[in-house]
Amino acid sequence: MANKLKNCSGCGRLYLDTGVGICPDCQQKELDAEDMVAAYVRENQGCTVAEVCAATGISEKIVRRMIRQGRFSNIPGAEFRYPCAKCGEMIDHGDYCFSCQRQITADLVAQQQKAMANAAARKTAGMYSMDIRNGKR
Repeated sequence: MANKLKNCSGCGRLYLDTGVGICPDCQQKELDAEDMVAAYVRENQGCTVAEVCAATGISEKIVRRMIRQGRFSNIPGAEFRYPCAKCGEMIDHGDYCFSCQRQITADLVAQQQKAMANAAARKTAGMYSMDIRNGKR
């Protein structure tokens, strides 16, 4: 939710969140870092995330977040790949490969169906429970 007082995940300072998720100072630092990474990638097409981090001094966590957000998709030669968070297959966007996304979705659908079936069974059981001693419901 926007316009709430929060601690910045970058530096820990209090700031008024406008929906960006970090304070204005950290946001500016991240924009500067993005420009630095973009310039390096333009000059060194086909480089890896590790090479970018080593050359620019920007942490891998920040570079990967930028990649997942698609910040370099319009730069020729920016073909970063990193491991899927679940299986380790190399991917170029998001957190999960296509196969893991399908499996996670299938698992969630199965859990939802099971929960709905359990709820329906409880409702049905409650409707037909009788007090056998008195012959009453």
